[in-house]
Amino acid sequence: MSQLNDSDIILFEYNFHYQNIRSKNTLDIAFGIDRNFLFGCGVAIASILLNNREISCEFHVFTDYISDKDKLYFSDLAKQYNSRINIYVINCDKLKSLPSTKNWTYATYFRFIIADYFYHKHEKILYLDADIACKGSIKELLDYQFSTNEIAAVVAERDVEWWQNRASVLTTPQLASGYFQCWFFTDKY
Repeated sequence: MSQLNDSDIILFEYNFHYQNIRSKNTLDIAFGIDRNFLFGCGVAIASILLNNREISCEFHVFTDYISDKDKLYFSDLAKQYNSRINIYVINCDKLKSLPSTKNWTYATYFRFIIADYFYHKHEKILYLDADIACKGSIKELLDYQFSTNEIAAVVAERDVEWWQNRASVLTTPQLASGYFQCWFFTDKY
């Protein structure tokens, strides 16, 4: 059951749909970013589209801000690759009162909004950080079948010393055990 009221959280939604019919085999990919990562998010989306022309992807970008110029860039990107990009501008007033650090702003909480927003709307959602570049096919993710209560996450394979160093550099001791950078969930939970 959804815990958030979408109309209180999402201020504006912009849809750039240049693929007329949504395929039942569409891979939904979400990003949660603040304005500082809009350009990187566009690069990430372009790299996915460039390397995955054989599959249908629909992108969902949750952000705190988007300019008219940014909307034009995302629209042009969707048009160039005959795809679908949705931009959701989030009301961050309540999020700004939650704990954050220099490295993890209130935009970190967009991940919870994304999970809640898509609950029972799409079968699968792939969440990615915006500082990635796709170098190959992700078709295997589209075809992957989840069991009930199953999720997938990417955790960097590093030794204890590396994680402790990351925790120290980021001044966040809780990271000494590791963290995940992207996740994939299904509505079967």
